[in-house]
Amino acid sequence: MWGDAQVMLGLAKGGNDTFVFNFNNGHDRVEDFGQGLSNLGTDHINVLALGVENFNQLSISAFDPTTHESTITLSAGNDVVVHSEEALRPQDFIFARQYHLLA
Repeated sequence: MWGDAQVMLGLAKGGNDTFVFNFNNGHDRVEDFGQGLSNLGTDHINVLALGVENFNQLSISAFDPTTHESTITLSAGNDVVVHSEEALRPQDFIFARQYHLLA
């Protein structure tokens, strides 16, 4: 998945994208996850439907500084490879608990 253009040229700026995941998504890839550090914007991964309430409940592989990728395992047979600017952080996610506090 690309939230913005595959190649950002010149003064082009990315948007603030939200990637939403649910049960039975299969194997997905997010290719341009922006964390507010470049022209990709500030993106989020929404795990509301999964009932995930905090960062510690996520199963995330170690960030590979060479490929800029890490894998989030949501459940058996369901994962997301995220190509990001740096290691994924709690502020990169929208959690169920946050949603209930804001509602």
